[in-house]
Amino acid sequence: MVYLRGKKTRQEFVATHDLKPISYQKLLKGQTKESAGGTELTDRYYCFLYNRKGIDEQKTFICGYHIAKDLLRLTGQEELPLFNPLKTVARKSNNQHKKDNINKVSRQWNDVARQLSDAINLFIAYWDKPIYGVLAAIQFEINAKYYKRPKDSKIKSVNTCLYRIINEKTLKDIEQELSKENDIKNYDFSLLNEILKRNNIKSSFG
Repeated sequence: MVYLRGKKTRQEFVATHDLKPISYQKLLKGQTKESAGGTELTDRYYCFLYNRKGIDEQKTFICGYHIAKDLLRLTGQEELPLFNPLKTVARKSNNQHKKDNINKVSRQWNDVARQLSDAINLFIAYWDKPIYGVLAAIQFEINAKYYKRPKDSKIKSVNTCLYRIINEKTLKDIEQELSKENDIKNYDFSLLNEILKRNNIKSSFG
């Protein structure tokens, strides 16, 4: 397991590894994560893909915001916006406002890119595991080029990945399922559905 507690440890890690931020997620009710910093995370977490320099095999690790911020600084990468699928609570404590203002990343999204990013992030919240392979590669690309409309082939690829994992369910079904224990937002995937419909492909977005 990757251990990244301490600035020197992180400096040594980035000197020998390549890493990419994949997601920054709000944890849902009952979810916890083990951090590469050696603590249990109960509120939110970052997920990274990494590989040793010169070796293609990729793995994942999870950490909290402060470790992630330092890793992104060391590697010259931008912070990700927090994906919080929970509806906003009207009244919050001062501490909660401070937490919500951490890493308040403002982006001018392309509408299709935003829907595809929301789709992958909602799946991550449901799957409750790190993503890898095609899904992770596309998510990294969307995070980097959030202002640009993804190619239809990317949308088809995500749709195929979702179908292979959730089968006959759709993300709207998953949204309903998560809503049983959490106050989940209502997500719109209409632009993705239109693109798939034009290509005569059944949608797993819903």
